[in-house]
Amino acid sequence: MIELSVIIPIYNEAENLPELYRRLRQTLDAISRTYELIFVDDGSADQSVELLTRYSQTDERLITIRLARNFGQHAAICAGFDRAKGEILITLDGDLQNPPEEIPKLISIIDQGYDAAVGWRQNRQDSWFRKLASLAVNRALNRILETDLHDYGCMLRAYRRPVVEMMRQIRDKSLFIPATAAWLQVKTKEIPIKHEARPGGKSKYPLLRLIRLNFDLLTSVSLLPIQLIGGSGLCLSIFGAIIALYATFQGSQNRSVLYISALLCILFGAVLLSLGILGEYMGRMYRQVRSQPLYLIKEVREIKEVREIKEVREIKEVREIKEVREIKEVREKKKSVDRKRVVLFGYHDIGYVALQTLLNLDHINVVAVVTHPDDTQENIWFRSVRERSFQNCIPVYQPNNVNAPELVVQIQGYHPDLLISAHFRQILSKELLQTASLGGINLHASMLPKYRGRAPINWAIVNGESETGLTMHIMERRVDRGPIIIQQRVPIGFKDTALDLYKKICEIIPEILTEGLSRRFNPAFIPTRQDESRATKYPGRIPEDGKIDWNCPAIEIYNLIRAVTRPYPGAFCQSKEGLQLYVWKADLTGDKPDLSPGISPGKIVSWEGNCPIVQTGKGGIILLEYSLPYNCEQIQDFFLSENLAKKNQIPNL
Repeated sequence: MIELSVIIPIYNEAENLPELYRRLRQTLDAISRTYELIFVDDGSADQSVELLTRYSQTDERLITIRLARNFGQHAAICAGFDRAKGEILITLDGDLQNPPEEIPKLISIIDQGYDAAVGWRQNRQDSWFRKLASLAVNRALNRILETDLHDYGCMLRAYRRPVVEMMRQIRDKSLFIPATAAWLQVKTKEIPIKHEARPGGKSKYPLLRLIRLNFDLLTSVSLLPIQLIGGSGLCLSIFGAIIALYATFQGSQNRSVLYISALLCILFGAVLLSLGILGEYMGRMYRQVRSQPLYLIKEVREIKEVREIKEVREIKEVREIKEVREIKEVREKKKSVDRKRVVLFGYHDIGYVALQTLLNLDHINVVAVVTHPDDTQENIWFRSVRERSFQNCIPVYQPNNVNAPELVVQIQGYHPDLLISAHFRQILSKELLQTASLGGINLHASMLPKYRGRAPINWAIVNGESETGLTMHIMERRVDRGPIIIQQRVPIGFKDTALDLYKKICEIIPEILTEGLSRRFNPAFIPTRQDESRATKYPGRIPEDGKIDWNCPAIEIYNLIRAVTRPYPGAFCQSKEGLQLYVWKADLTGDKPDLSPGISPGKIVSWEGNCPIVQTGKGGIILLEYSLPYNCEQIQDFFLSENLAKKNQIPNL
């Protein structure tokens, strides 16, 4: 899985490319996250293409997209968005005025739960005219979009993938990325960043083009310009009436002629300006109607071997899909009576693997799939049940309320034999379960009756369990309490994270689902009632549950970090100023349970290499990987808070 996609539009930047590429690689390699670099050449006429071609021949993480002509900076970024695969997408200009070294600050903000992190250029190295124009446009956009940002012109920005997916649905030919993101009203934080003088080349925004860009920006997000013209016309008409009345009462013919001449000039000027504004909007409508593409790709360059492997895989997948469909058509004709009609209620990777398993079973006919709409506030790191269903031409429903009467009627129309729930987050009503002759079954990621409820994988690690499992049970009105059809245990390693355990659970789904369906369709099979005396139930988890309490024993904090580390929101501690330090990986101090007896929890007591060891309520814990707040360059900066009594104390929680 690619974590970061950095998109850089390039237009005649041959002088800056070598240094830009070097600094990008140096910065991103130090972050220790998987990444890809996407350079979008926007019709360069210098040596930019040759340099990018050379880099792409040796760097498998670099992708070069060549547009057919110069479509503009924001169209080039959209081309990069369409190609990017990362969970966090970062945009950066190619002129080195925004230093690549500022990228970790943006990532830190995203890790804190924000949807977008945007730069605010400090000590701008621009002319007074550009600064003045930016100030005016920024204020106008804040008023129009009802936001409070200081710098819409800074392209050093980071977005979560769901935000980019929403922007990709807006195919305005005059799209301006920062304004579009602000218009979406996502959770955004603006941070100060450095701004440096351009080391080489010339600005791609001369005066006329800059004016045009700002005009495009204002007219693309608001009707305010044309509304101002209408208001001006009304004011001019009233002013003309006043002048006419004044001239009438004065009675001077020469004076009346002068007034009328002046008034006509003003009115004709207003009419011409109004026509110009109307023409601008009509031109935009014309471009939308004729469906002119936002950009045209001339060429995409990656490492040759990697591209060939991908092409082979794509051809193989196409052939496999075609063969599977042909086989299914034959089986549909021969065995249509014998196949069980199933409706899957699924989401996440568990739902995806369940769907793929059902598609591979000859005696199962998946007649419909019900899944969840993707939540823009959630990190979508898992595979899509919706997309897999579309690939197999299966009807898909994404209701806000799964028990809505109209959906119940639609499901009933498929005459299902069985409903299957796999990581579905809503409770199926009695009326919905009754649409299937055999009711419903559910896949639950625990050894029921233990860990009923939400997030059983995370809770099992939080509680330090050495094993969990997967249960298939019959669905009843009471959640996770139906008779058990089949169970299988799954061991939990001491260093396993929630993601590691999730993958283990997914690996056994095909076996459990196949055997469980065989038992369910057997009239002689009798499921096992759950032992209520062993039942435990847990609620859903929210990001705030990851808050670390240093008074707890080290083993409990260690388990919490494992349970909520990436791709989940993460474990964190917070200073009195509201700054948050996220801990992604930790370890225990082994056979040294009390490093510093008498020292209260929440203090650095030692170091193991570059990793601090923190005193807890019992024992010490080593912080191996962590994300600092955007204004802290080293972890000591976070610990040495002015509000703390001692220099090495971690903020109280």
